[in-house]
Amino acid sequence: MKRWFLLLTLLLGACSSGPGEDEIKQLVLARLQADLGGSVVEPAEFTVVEKEETQEGLYRIKVHYNLRFLKDFDELSSASNDDLVYDSNGKFHQDLPMMALESRYGAFKAGDLKSEETTLWLVKTEQGWHLAQPVAPHS
Repeated sequence: MKRWFLLLTLLLGACSSGPGEDEIKQLVLARLQADLGGSVVEPAEFTVVEKEETQEGLYRIKVHYNLRFLKDFDELSSASNDDLVYDSNGKFHQDLPMMALESRYGAFKAGDLKSEETTLWLVKTEQGWHLAQPVAPHS
């Protein structure tokens, strides 16, 4: 009987331990690559700094990661200019993603590392763990 109780306790403890580091990393990196593009950065390091359940199924998680840039900012900027489409929104509207990238990371070079730390919220759903809000890094 004690064995069954111990096994049940271990199983329940494992269920309530929240998202694993691999799940957290996968969600954060998928969001970063969706925001920045898979050909712009690759993860160099990833660490979960803190994980706290604030209410049942909702976790506040602080992560630290390094991103390695795969291309120079100037290379991306010139490629962006080559892809311009002259439409009613104008060039400024099409340059916004590049301006946001430059504002966030500066004029980076291929191989540069950028260290970031952010706090995110993960929520447990029937389909698994999901980001409750977008990732917003703090440099």
